[in-house]
Amino acid sequence: MCHPSGQEGGTFFVTRMTIMKLAHFCLCVFSLLCLAACASPGSTAAPPAAPPTVVPSLAPYPFGNSPAPTLSEQMVYPVGTPTEPSASGIVPFHLARPVVEGATLVTGTGPAGVPILLQDVTFMGAQMSSTVIGQDGKFAFQVAPLSKNHRIGICLADLSGTSWKPEDFSSQAYSGEEPMQVPQAGYYYDTTLVQGKP
Repeated sequence: MCHPSGQEGGTFFVTRMTIMKLAHFCLCVFSLLCLAACASPGSTAAPPAAPPTVVPSLAPYPFGNSPAPTLSEQMVYPVGTPTEPSASGIVPFHLARPVVEGATLVTGTGPAGVPILLQDVTFMGAQMSSTVIGQDGKFAFQVAPLSKNHRIGICLADLSGTSWKPEDFSSQAYSGEEPMQVPQAGYYYDTTLVQGKP
């Protein structure tokens, strides 16, 4: 049994919070020591062996080597809303694009009756909102105003009380335009990057 004093039978109990504070303190001290060693007048750094190579700039993820479209091009380009089943009869999860900073509503389409979550992928799956896809195959998430350059994504919510099981969604046909597997966060059936205002 844990006593309020933090002692039991003369043995001191170290709380998890104490350990975390100690670890943070040690990390701060180590960082300061490293900075001091690098900035000291007696330290010498080896000069680079060769001049740095120039790497051509690439467009931001996920566009790779192709030029990133401007926000106005994305608004004009017909992305489409896949509310109709694919050839396999599966309706994929789809976030409506573009999603612009400051927006408080995120919409899309997917399989009817499925409970889903909207998460901030940039912040390792921080939950933003939840909803159930309507019988018309459409959904809408109410969210706090969105910040630009955050990737948001949709994933399955708790399927208890529905006719769905997680294994029902194992087909890639359920994936939208930008699905993503994020270690320690999960699988997102569709993601999109929040764009800055035009």
